[in-house]
Amino acid sequence: MWFFPSSLPSTSSHTLFKASTPGAVRPLFQFSLRSDGKLSIISNAVKEGEATFSASKVRKGRWTHLAFVWYLRRSTHPNLSECSYFG
Repeated sequence: MWFFPSSLPSTSSHTLFKASTPGAVRPLFQFSLRSDGKLSIISNAVKEGEATFSASKVRKGRWTHLAFVWYLRRSTHPNLSECSYFG
């Protein structure tokens, strides 16, 4: 996904992408941009909290590309395989 943040969220995080099912308590998957410019991820695979990518500092006024890869084979590869950030 490409996005152009003209400003960062002022107080809470801003959802960039979200996939959920009707009536679900937690989303299947959600990418968010935090007020400090870092990216976070929430998944229903983890019961509590969110993971923050501390090295992902999104800058205002620049096109940013965000990519995520999901592997289905649990026996040979982890499910959460790669998060690429180019900013």
